Amino acid sequence: MRKETLKKTQRLRGKKITQINSNALLKIQKNIIAAQNSNITIIAVTKTHPLSSVESAIKNQIYNIGENKVQETERKLKNFKAPKKMKTHLIGHLQKNKVRKAIKLYDYIQTVDTLSLAKRINKIAEEENKTQKIFLQINIGNINNRAGFLTKEIKGASKIIKEHKNISIVGVMIIPPPIEDKKKYYNYFKRAKEIQVKIKNQIKTCNYVSMGMTGDYKAAIKAGATHIRIGTALFGER
Repeated sequence: MRKETLKKTQRLRGKKITQINSNALLKIQKNIIAAQNSNITIIAVTKTHPLSSVESAIKNQIYNIGENKVQETERKLKNFKAPKKMKTHLIGHLQKNKVRKAIKLYDYIQTVDTLSLAKRINKIAEEENKTQKIFLQINIGNINNRAGFLTKEIKGASKIIKEHKNISIVGVMIIPPPIEDKKKYYNYFKRAKEIQVKIKNQIKTCNYVSMGMTGDYKAAIKAGATHIRIGTALFGER
């Protein structure tokens, strides 16, 4: 019995603990204030980090949590008593065979990138008696083999998806293509904001633009982001 207890204690002691970098968080918050945009939500990207990262985010009053994989989120939050304020966002690719679990786990699915995926979400959401909030992912660079609706497709796609009764389109999201001149990211962000405004003219619930990460969030804020997805700055390199 003593040996088993000792082994358990050693495992607990060796468990990785991830805490928010409070100085980095303060800097991000100051940049938001400087941009004079109080409607920005920080999503703490806790993917690949342990549950302690989620707990630390909440302790620092960051209640929006971003995860990439359904299986990881399910495992991480299995026995976690989430506060009512906490909102979960799927920000990674969603496979159709994981839709049911995703609907049960996430308040927001940010990566709806095809009409067929939207149709599947609507079907399962109806079965689960839920209206699933989603973001439409835009392939803002119109690059082959990248996830998201092409910019020329997004408006038409949004009209089709709008008709699904168990889906609520709340915004758009982008992951800009990698480019050497990071100053050009602003153009992508500005274009995404313009698309969101156009969609909102037809779909009143489309209020949000999820864009900007650790390296480019300031440009995203300037262009009109409502949600920024921050991982590395808050929790360090993975």
